Amino acid sequence: NEMFLIDQHAAHERIVYEQIDQCLTLDDAGNVIWNGPTQRVMFPICVELPKIINICVDDSVKCLRAIGFECAINADDQAADSPSVAISAIPKICESLDVSALVCDIVGEISDRESKSSLLEVIHKMFATYACHHSVRANHPLNEAEMNALLRQIEGTPRSGQCNHGRPTYVKLLRKDIERLFERTG
Repeated sequence: NEMFLIDQHAAHERIVYEQIDQCLTLDDAGNVIWNGPTQRVMFPICVELPKIINICVDDSVKCLRAIGFECAINADDQAADSPSVAISAIPKICESLDVSALVCDIVGEISDRESKSSLLEVIHKMFATYACHHSVRANHPLNEAEMNALLRQIEGTPRSGQCNHGRPTYVKLLRKDIERLFERTG
């Protein structure tokens, strides 16, 4: 009597985003706290921050720490035009990414935010983009086990009806809708 069409990319994007979102909480003062797993790096990663006029290095480090990075401003260049940070641990979800590029993107997002945008909004925007870029693609073939796993996961995912961009993750067609497609009535 009914059929569901699933957009595998939109569905997986919502699943990935909700998994990340579960790792973010706010403390009593409204500060963002990362509760997810982190991965220590063998050697600290030194990242030169982009030369952005309105950048506040302290805000950048605060944001990075809030989302699971362990980092510190390099003492040698705290007063430099282009300071750098030493990253000693990263959120586990970021272990396959280019950490230097990611950190620069995060700092860019922080510096571009309007004064009315909260740090939490910036973080959510960043992780929504991450979820989109790290989800199964729409044209990627899935085997039956992968399809079933995706369906079971989306069933238990909050806000499963749409992806992070507001697109539907599934469409429900009733029997009458299908019959109408084939010009059958009654």
